[in-house]
Amino acid sequence: MKYIIPLLITLLLLTSCNPTGKAVSEKCELIENNADREDCYVDLASTTLNQDYCLAIKDPLTADYCYKRMAVASNDTELCKRLESTYWTDLCYKHIAENTSNSTLCQMLSTIDDRDDCYYNTALSLTDYQVCLNIYDTSKSDLCIKHTALKKGNSDICSKSSSTITADICYKSFAKKFKNMQICSNIQISALKESCIDYFS
Repeated sequence: MKYIIPLLITLLLLTSCNPTGKAVSEKCELIENNADREDCYVDLASTTLNQDYCLAIKDPLTADYCYKRMAVASNDTELCKRLESTYWTDLCYKHIAENTSNSTLCQMLSTIDDRDDCYYNTALSLTDYQVCLNIYDTSKSDLCIKHTALKKGNSDICSKSSSTITADICYKSFAKKFKNMQICSNIQISALKESCIDYFS
């Protein structure tokens, strides 16, 4: 009991409520520089997961960053929906998708490049070549398939590449990594097949 009262007093000193109902921290309020003070609130919000700290931030972009940090810290996509900035909204969904290996969140991103990056990273995290097939950029999709094949140790995945040459490059990389010359026989382009076999000579 003797420890509870001092703890409550400490909490009341560190955190209080201003007339508008927004949570404020004496620690942050003592900081004179506006940017540093708002950074203080961002750090408090992301560690305590208390949205009221974000409400104490006046700059709209910093407030969005605050909610984004909270969302990623708690993997709460509902917080992503309240962001006004497209930039922070995209990063919010992207980072949660990568944190949770949830590739379905990648489709929420507004740009093709960001969606491709999201699918690429989650595909490797899941070791699932099917996620690679969602990537719009064919060269990146093929690279994703190759790395998934190598990571999973399954050369059959190479056949999912978009072209013969990219599949052959995948097979060659697989053969070299796993020191398995038999994989070279899957290569269709003769020059690449010979190069693959010569590697083991």
